[in-house]
Amino acid sequence: ASPAFKKVDAFLKRHGIFVAYWIDRFDFLTEFFQKNDHAIGCNEIVPTEESHRSRRHPMTGRTMHTFLADTVSLLPIRQLQSLFNEKMETNAIFKKAIEGVRNDEFKELYNDLWTDDAWLDLVDELQTKYDLDLKYAVETLAPALYGQNVPLYISFQTQFDEFVEIILAKAGDSIKSLIKAYKQNDAFRATLDTLDNT
Repeated sequence: ASPAFKKVDAFLKRHGIFVAYWIDRFDFLTEFFQKNDHAIGCNEIVPTEESHRSRRHPMTGRTMHTFLADTVSLLPIRQLQSLFNEKMETNAIFKKAIEGVRNDEFKELYNDLWTDDAWLDLVDELQTKYDLDLKYAVETLAPALYGQNVPLYISFQTQFDEFVEIILAKAGDSIKSLIKAYKQNDAFRATLDTLDNT
């Protein structure tokens, strides 16, 4: 076992963070999604080459690394940030853990970890055998799950879609009925067909 990792692990435990728990949760979620891939009610994921004129989230690759990156792109960052900020203000245990991993002592231990040969051997093995970039998982994926360290760039198009979602939620059924009624008109139907094929 990596001596540097043992120091990191001991520090995290003192602040209420247990690495073994996160490994177990990762295993649980992996198994859950494998067994329930058709039962979650999520939007269909469309490979990039098939995503013509589609707003659905495309796959950017076929590897574990691109899967993790694509997962980060799907996260509801603003909502996660909001929950994070709320817990920092109202939950002493949560705040202690976060302040722990942000302090200089932990940063020093973490930097030492990435110079430890035993740790680097593990990192290399995971990267080579499973395409699992441990540095990305720790420094990007893990913080992103809490809405942290992710550039919150929201395109104008995405913001427009937020308005559309409200319209569909509040008036979607009525609009569908309206379209159905209008489709009885040949000229209207012809226009729709033209737009659909443009």
